[in-house]
Amino acid sequence: MYLKKLSANNSGFHTIYFKDGLNFIVGKRENPEEKDLKNTYNGVGKSLAIELM
Repeated sequence: MYLKKLSANNSGFHTIYFKDGLNFIVGKRENPEEKDLKNTYNGVGKSLAIELM
């Protein structure tokens, strides 16, 4: 199976397009000086994308 893109009917979810080969889902911490490792939510959508796959 080959996944070309991941989209949703929710306008808040931006379509993710996949390229041939290995693809990475990464994000950047909004506040890198924040030391609380439990407070890592930044709303990029990495976890939701993985759950949908």
